[in-house]
Amino acid sequence: DSQQVPLRVVAARPVVSVTYLLNGRPLGTVTSAPFELWWTLEAGTYGLQAQARLEGGEAVQSAVVTFEVLP
Repeated sequence: DSQQVPLRVVAARPVVSVTYLLNGRPLGTVTSAPFELWWTLEAGTYGLQAQARLEGGEAVQSAVVTFEVLP
């Protein structure tokens, strides 16, 4: 529980909310800057993606970033 990493989105356009997906499942949604979510490390292989809702209502998403946490 003591090993955590911050997940953070930086965008060039005004963002209303960001949902983080880990292996395709929602991890959490953040509705205020800096759009940061702390995740407790767990051993395994993961795909992380961010989905943002922009001020105009448009939904955009990042590419999936794959990483591994070693035990």
